[in-house]
Amino acid sequence: MSLDELFDYCFPVITTTDLDLLGYTVIEMFKESLGASFGILFRAQEGRGTGFSVLATAGFPDDSMAGVFLLRFGAGITKLSSPVPAVFPTEGVASLTPEDEAMLGENRTFFTLRFDLSPGSSMFAVLALRGVPGADVLGSTLLNFFHRQVRFALLNAERGIHTQNLIYIDDLTKLYNSRYLNVVLDRELKRSERYRNFFSVLFMDLDFFKRVNDTHGHLVGTRVLVEAGNVLRSCVRETDTVVRYGGDEFVVLLVETRAEEAILVAERMRKMIEEKPFGQEKGLDIRLTISIGIAAFPEHATSKQHLLNLADKAMYRGKDSTRNIVYLADAQKVP
Repeated sequence: MSLDELFDYCFPVITTTDLDLLGYTVIEMFKESLGASFGILFRAQEGRGTGFSVLATAGFPDDSMAGVFLLRFGAGITKLSSPVPAVFPTEGVASLTPEDEAMLGENRTFFTLRFDLSPGSSMFAVLALRGVPGADVLGSTLLNFFHRQVRFALLNAERGIHTQNLIYIDDLTKLYNSRYLNVVLDRELKRSERYRNFFSVLFMDLDFFKRVNDTHGHLVGTRVLVEAGNVLRSCVRETDTVVRYGGDEFVVLLVETRAEEAILVAERMRKMIEEKPFGQEKGLDIRLTISIGIAAFPEHATSKQHLLNLADKAMYRGKDSTRNIVYLADAQKVP
């Protein structure tokens, strides 16, 4: 390939800052150069086998099949991926069902490539292509060049998103604010409807928080809110979203998480809040509890407002009973 041809190949990638368009362009570039039949680019996190976020797809008969593909093979592909191009048979990823065989067709060889998104972050992107010619693509100087260009382009796009998101950051806790909740819920609804994914919303409120302000003052109260936010953030993946909704209320969006899995996360949050001594920097030992309500898409609702309302009502059932408890939108209290 000449320098002019190489430039033409990479130009659409290095000049694109829109992450959705960039993802599609990357897949098409690798598909064309490697002769693959379909591909998917998704975001993952080190050490996590779930919580994938689709960035782009190409070549699937319909978008829902891309979601099924990621659900079936995402964990195995992520585990085997590395910054060095790899080609391996599907059997190395997961045992195949008849439905898998029908979806993958005759050529079931996978090509994967990992792009680390930023230093110090556990987040990375994975490109997975199906139906590449074989292992002759490994070690290619041209392929390594493509990898570097794509990684820099993804980094630039991610930095652009981070800069845009600064208007959505809560000044006190440095969590996302309620304005961002609308943005991320709209985005996740579209993505989940398109790829037949699922997610859960947790609505939570610190119990009797007013007593902290009344007893210790608002300066201590604001510090306690920051500590509580840090506890909640430590309980989730980087692909999830923690929002300070207002006052001492928080909302958490758990991607690719069903209700039964969300219960485990909520219980972990509840227990960690209950066991943590707050205000130790000021020589205090403040004890708090939290009430949490859960609503899941599409199990409980399929619209943004309905999900929030159901999670909010579930949380208030806990506030009206014993507090320090987790409730599901369609069930009694969680044991």
